[in-house]
Amino acid sequence: MATETAQTQRLERTILALESRLAVMTDVGIKTIPSTSNPGPLGLFAFGLTTALLQGINSTLTDGNSSGLVYSFGFFFGGLAQLIAGILEYSRKNSFATVAFTSYGTFWMAVALNGTLIKAGVYLPSVKGEEMMLSLWGIYTFLLWLCTFTSNLVLSALFLTLSLLFFFLAGGQTNHTLMKFAGVWGFIVSAIAWYLAVSNLLEDLYGRPILPIFPFKPIHGVKAGTFGTKHRADDPEVAERKV
Repeated sequence: MATETAQTQRLERTILALESRLAVMTDVGIKTIPSTSNPGPLGLFAFGLTTALLQGINSTLTDGNSSGLVYSFGFFFGGLAQLIAGILEYSRKNSFATVAFTSYGTFWMAVALNGTLIKAGVYLPSVKGEEMMLSLWGIYTFLLWLCTFTSNLVLSALFLTLSLLFFFLAGGQTNHTLMKFAGVWGFIVSAIAWYLAVSNLLEDLYGRPILPIFPFKPIHGVKAGTFGTKHRADDPEVAERKV
């Protein structure tokens, strides 16, 4: 009888332990370890550097002969590196970063391919086509900017300035002064991207914020992290949960 009682008690304790573990696993505030390292800084550095290279030509800081260099970096650092970052963000269930990095990664690949084919004489450039393409990307980036209001000021500023850059570049197709201004504006966009990348990387390395990114106030009890990751605003101890 005593043996059966002891076995029953052990079974009850085991069940309680399992219930406790299950409750922790299903808690929305559980701290989870991402399956990959943070690819955000890579994507932001790649975007910022390649953007700056192109704007060097537009601002006349460099000459038109630098376009081959821009296309090379567009294929690989600005294109492939961002695409990889987007795919890795997908595995981390970070929807916003997945959309952003894969979009701008493939954008740079398309720009590089288009420029290479034009230089090779396969077809002639189209001013109207460039204007339409850049305007559409400006609208697309503006829509992404509308999705940044649960994140932080730096990320929001990045997408707003980038949206304006696309419109400046579109107008600059027929206006040399505006194109030169767009080139200078593009350096500002690149600087913001690099600042966010360094802030993100330093936080990963040191485990705490080093460079401020000025988070927005939570909306409906939810706030987003550096690049689209979500937190429960009512629990400061809760770690990141991906979108």
